[in-house]
Amino acid sequence: MILIVFLLFFLGCIAIMLEALLPAAISATLGLVLIGLSCYLAFRETSVLTGMLYTFMALIVSLLLTRTTVRSGIKWFNLKPPKKMDPPINSKQSERPRLGDLATVVQPLRPTGTVEWHGRRFAARSLRPERELPAGRNVRIQGQDSIFLLVEEIVENAEVAAQAPAEDGSNSGGPET
Repeated sequence: MILIVFLLFFLGCIAIMLEALLPAAISATLGLVLIGLSCYLAFRETSVLTGMLYTFMALIVSLLLTRTTVRSGIKWFNLKPPKKMDPPINSKQSERPRLGDLATVVQPLRPTGTVEWHGRRFAARSLRPERELPAGRNVRIQGQDSIFLLVEEIVENAEVAAQAPAEDGSNSGGPET
């Protein structure tokens, strides 16, 4: 039975050393459970004094082994916390477009395409699918669905004035008198 006690202790030490390779403290937990089981068996199979001495020695050895394993794992595998990303030069670049922002069509919207906002490209969909918006047109961002920015063409004042009488005439149903 003493052989089993030492075998469990040895397997526990190996599991603790494997912690340098396996993440999330799984093997270290397994190693500590095996060492704890060996301490229990040492108490059950030997005298109380021998069990206490064995448990104390197992505790010291497992703590030293854990400390050495963590330090060597950091040294051998060059474990370091991830580096922080440099902040963007222009804070606008890290943001998403907001409602009302202006963008430029890069790939024609028929009704989907690509727009550019502050040097970044986004998938976009026109709110007027019956009209194709060619590249180079300015659009206003009116919303966003799952993957597309919802955009609408910016109509110049002259175009609005030219379209207004035509729309009024077509709504009346006949020629003006």
